[in-house]
Amino acid sequence: MVYAVKCSQCLLPDSSSDSMNCLVEEAAKMEKIKLHHIVSIYGICNSPLGIVMGHMAQGSLETVFPTHKLSWQLKFHIIHEMGLAMNFLHNTTPPLLHLDLKPGNILLDGNVHVKISDFRLSTWMEQVSRMQYIERSALRCTLSYIPPEMFLQSTRPPGTEYDVYSFGIVIWEVLMQKKPYSETDFPHSPTSEIEGLESFIMSKEVRRAQENGLTLLHLVVVQGNVEKVKFLLSREANVDSQLDCGYTPFIVAVQKRSPEICSALIEHGADVNVADKDGWSPLHFAAQNRDDRIALLLLGTTRRGQTPKNVKAGLHSTWHLRTTSRTWLGCCFPARLTPTARRMMGELPSTWKQKNHRTPLHFAVARGKFRVVQYLLKSGASVNGLDENHYSALHMTAVKGKYLICEKLIKYGANMDLRMDKGWTPLHLACFKGCIKIVCLLRDNHAKLNVKGGMDWTPLHMATHYSKKSVVCELLRSRVDPNIIEKSELTPLHLAVQQGAFLSTINLLEHKADMNVKNKVGWMPLQLAIRNQKQNIATLLQGRDLPVNNMGSRVTWSGEKA
Repeated sequence: MVYAVKCSQCLLPDSSSDSMNCLVEEAAKMEKIKLHHIVSIYGICNSPLGIVMGHMAQGSLETVFPTHKLSWQLKFHIIHEMGLAMNFLHNTTPPLLHLDLKPGNILLDGNVHVKISDFRLSTWMEQVSRMQYIERSALRCTLSYIPPEMFLQSTRPPGTEYDVYSFGIVIWEVLMQKKPYSETDFPHSPTSEIEGLESFIMSKEVRRAQENGLTLLHLVVVQGNVEKVKFLLSREANVDSQLDCGYTPFIVAVQKRSPEICSALIEHGADVNVADKDGWSPLHFAAQNRDDRIALLLLGTTRRGQTPKNVKAGLHSTWHLRTTSRTWLGCCFPARLTPTARRMMGELPSTWKQKNHRTPLHFAVARGKFRVVQYLLKSGASVNGLDENHYSALHMTAVKGKYLICEKLIKYGANMDLRMDKGWTPLHLACFKGCIKIVCLLRDNHAKLNVKGGMDWTPLHMATHYSKKSVVCELLRSRVDPNIIEKSELTPLHLAVQQGAFLSTINLLEHKADMNVKNKVGWMPLQLAIRNQKQNIATLLQGRDLPVNNMGSRVTWSGEKA
């Protein structure tokens, strides 16, 4: 089965024990909610730290809207199933509020059925204050889905009506397939004119928000109004103020994908290298969002005399994250970067690694990005670099079956006999996956055909055990030794008999595989065939020179002495 592991920024392996507590809390909430239209949870894993959930093949509504024109019937179907899920949550005792209902948290499975996800903000009704709700929503850039009275009216904690308001906004978004308020001022501002902003600055609501660490500049950046941002900056607002999670207005602007606001903040001295509590800099977020405009803006603004530590870390993340995109940072605009940024980009392919020792080349190969692989190799990437499991790029290519990438790696000097931590070479892995074209390519470039890997298996052992008969045929044509024994003294013929691989058994016998070799417990291939009730193979073996058992008699299919 295919599962999904949810790993968020607040659940990084090197973060505090609070991350695990947050994870367990969310998992516990989801475990209590059993409904067809709510994402199933199967458990928690430590590496990577995350929640194991059902895999939603169609992604979220947020990713579907820009790429698919939905029919009215499908829109009604989605709205109906969302309503069923929210009705279920609100009818628990006490009611469970989601508090973060938006298209990004509404997932679709392979049959286009709705599944509600992401319960990090959800809480039992009596356990959250109004300002906590506003602050959390601002951090997640979802203020468009909050009802206006949350900002300006009563101090009551949020109730089910708040989810209903969010649900109404999502319904509008489903019907229109547009972002709410994308062409107007943010609806929750107390005033829509800049002249009225001064009174807003002095309002009781803003002062209370500031007491909770949520500054007015953060709120206005979330709104996406460039003029209001500039107005506040002209009034000497603290451009680098941080929330409890470490978010600055600049990080929020990057997450909102607003280069105009980013430019305004930079002009007023925003530090582009300030990272959040998890160590993510603005460039990390730009890379995650695949936002070339903001990435270019960031890479072009490293300050003179400043050590660009976080920019460099962001570049590292960018190289890894951008390998999933059609266009990517290194190919799009290297000539337009500052000399410092260009120098750092030149270092990346050969010297930068993640904690698991994977390089950008590993990531590009794993995603099958031929042009990225080619660019990295031309830039001097280490073709034989190993990750923590001793996987080289060639190992990954063999598993993925990417012939052209494999050919390119070999051209740049990939070592075809490197072993991963289990002892397997790329040829072993190609045989395991049955990639006949890559097996032939490795053979033609002089990979060792009889090399022993884990359990002393040769590539032929691997191919016979996993019933890859075309690979077995190709290896035997290449004159591999069919009689090499592994740790348990099994030959490829023993393995072919065990698997009931009739054609591979014939092929091995035609290439002089020895029928009389015994394994560690004294079994010959014919005896294995009889023991495992492989009648056709036993008959085949009996037609050859019949082996002799320990009693000196020949063995027949019936097990009787001949």
